[in-house]
Amino acid sequence: MAKKQYGSYESRAKSMIDGNNYMVTATSDGKNDVWAATVSYVCDKEYNFYFLSAIDSRHAENISKNPNIAFQIFDSTQGIGSSDGIQAEGEAELVEEAELPGVIELYVGKFFPESRMPPTQRYPPENYGGASEFRFFKVTVSALYITGGGISDQGGITPNNERRVEIDLKKLSK
Repeated sequence: MAKKQYGSYESRAKSMIDGNNYMVTATSDGKNDVWAATVSYVCDKEYNFYFLSAIDSRHAENISKNPNIAFQIFDSTQGIGSSDGIQAEGEAELVEEAELPGVIELYVGKFFPESRMPPTQRYPPENYGGASEFRFFKVTVSALYITGGGISDQGGITPNNERRVEIDLKKLSK
């Protein structure tokens, strides 16, 4: 049986990031309180990740105390024995009001591509700044890894749950 060829690590990482809608975030209040939460995301050309969340959610409260964050992106329909996915770490912060129109455009473009309504009309920036109940968060990635996939004898990439390879974000051009 021929081994499945997966392409380069960078192309696989880009495909997983572009092909999924949710990531699992891991946050901590900086003491002993840790929390995992699933959020929908978008990313920009520099692979900064953005998600929308209630400002009083547990993960948002943790971010206000400790900006360090980790996250994972994966296809939950993978068969048993596969662990292809993305793991990353970085710092999270609230999106500044001046950045909101661009983030909203990314968000609407991904989740409502058929919308005829302008992005900032569908999601008015004034609804996501200041003391708003829902806010956009930005994750600036400091390290991003692809999991699964080892190198086969023929140079292709094959499944291997014990592998984690750091991806150079500069090589992931959009």
